[in-house]
Amino acid sequence: MTWFRALKDRIVLADNIQIQRYVKCHKMLLFGTVIFGDKSGAGVHWKFLPLLRNFSGIIQFSWGSACLAHLYRALCRATRVDCKEIDGPLTLLLTWAWIWLPFLAPISNNLRLFPIANWWHNWERAERPYRYRTLEQFRRALNDLQEGHVS
Repeated sequence: MTWFRALKDRIVLADNIQIQRYVKCHKMLLFGTVIFGDKSGAGVHWKFLPLLRNFSGIIQFSWGSACLAHLYRALCRATRVDCKEIDGPLTLLLTWAWIWLPFLAPISNNLRLFPIANWWHNWERAERPYRYRTLEQFRRALNDLQEGHVS
């Protein structure tokens, strides 16, 4: 990942070839961090390199389906008794949880007038009640869910 970041930072966007290189580096970074991230966060699997060969055809791939499949596989692996960590597109999972399970969101519903990406901005400030919730409170809220509360 460090190599891709350094290469991306050095590219001068002077022509179409350089722009394509920049976009390919950016996509590899997205693959390795957001869409298909692993527990280390330090690398991206080489299996994604051939996907960048046909640059104009990359838009036809079903990236949303692949991302969901990766998330489901990560969630399945996380249910194993010997698993201590989880990987995958956890940003997607958190966003879904914040929308459909509002008691998990770091701020209350009436303050959600700004984009989802900013929901965690300054969440550590003392006036945020989220900081003081316990695991028991979260478990109780999950147990109290009724049919129809989650889509």
